[in-house]
Amino acid sequence: MSVSSADQVLIIPSYQPNPELLGLVRSLRSATEAPIIVVNDGSSQQQEVFDQISDEPGVTLLRHAVNLGKGAALKTAFNRALIDHPEAKGVLTVDADGQHTPEDVKKVKTAFEANPNSMVLGVRKFEGKVPFRSRFGNQMTRFVFQALTGKGLTDTQTGLRAIPKNLLKELMQIRSNRYEFETDMLIEAIQRRVPFREVPIRTVYIDNNESSHFDPLRDSLRIYFVFIRFALSSITTSIIDYSVFALARMFGASILGSLIVGRIVAGAFNFSVGKKLVFKSKGNTRREALRFVSLVIALMFVSNFLIQEMVKLFNMNVYVAKALSEGTLFIISFAVQRIMIFSPYESKD
Repeated sequence: MSVSSADQVLIIPSYQPNPELLGLVRSLRSATEAPIIVVNDGSSQQQEVFDQISDEPGVTLLRHAVNLGKGAALKTAFNRALIDHPEAKGVLTVDADGQHTPEDVKKVKTAFEANPNSMVLGVRKFEGKVPFRSRFGNQMTRFVFQALTGKGLTDTQTGLRAIPKNLLKELMQIRSNRYEFETDMLIEAIQRRVPFREVPIRTVYIDNNESSHFDPLRDSLRIYFVFIRFALSSITTSIIDYSVFALARMFGASILGSLIVGRIVAGAFNFSVGKKLVFKSKGNTRREALRFVSLVIALMFVSNFLIQEMVKLFNMNVYVAKALSEGTLFIISFAVQRIMIFSPYESKD
């Protein structure tokens, strides 16, 4: 294919689509006159539909030999858009299940033309008859996403997005390949301080959204994996901290002295894992380490106070009091680390 110029490129990742996909492609092409890239992500059905799509003018059909996931399909299309349309200011992703009308696609496209350096999200209103799993899933993801990033977005799961060209290469390097890629995409945009614009769109569900390949349990776990990683890291850190604390107590150290020794050993582990594996921070290591030490010291004294009070007021076993104290401080520690220490807004080393 020859290289051409375009203001925006429409991208439609597709796996086991409805027969209506061809009509969607034609209506989008007619409504926007933008070039379209459709990715057949290893579908075993509707091959005749894909064959017809490949014959449509202005449409490029790409194929995966096996199903690699929505994220992988998007990255494949991003790469092709950068190669075939180097002058385009960005891309606009559209779901293949008919949820996004040509009118709403045009609204997002127009908003992006006015804000070419922003990520424009087509946000659903969730009014009228909306499947419970879609309504609940969006609300839960909004809550978790804001806890992870400190950024409140109305619809974190929308597939209708306009993405600026200067972000595409970074997005292609993200490791995730399935539905969680769309969440990682937002996090990457936040880390790079890309502004967001939200455009209200209709909430359209065909046949109660039965054609969706989103698995509420499996794919939600992938989306929430940052929080899960933090929980596992914290559990491991707590085991290390608790073990060192108990050992120090066995040798006659005070509660505060045992806490200090435990926090030094466990804190070094927690910082390394938190930066590299949990939050995958790209911020300045020295600055983050100083903030982390400050947090550890502050939480240590708060924990010491809570333990002392529980032992004194309730005659509680010191080890039980420590476990209760650390559990109470878990959410506080996560919020402070995400927002203030390994901040998505932090500049790189």
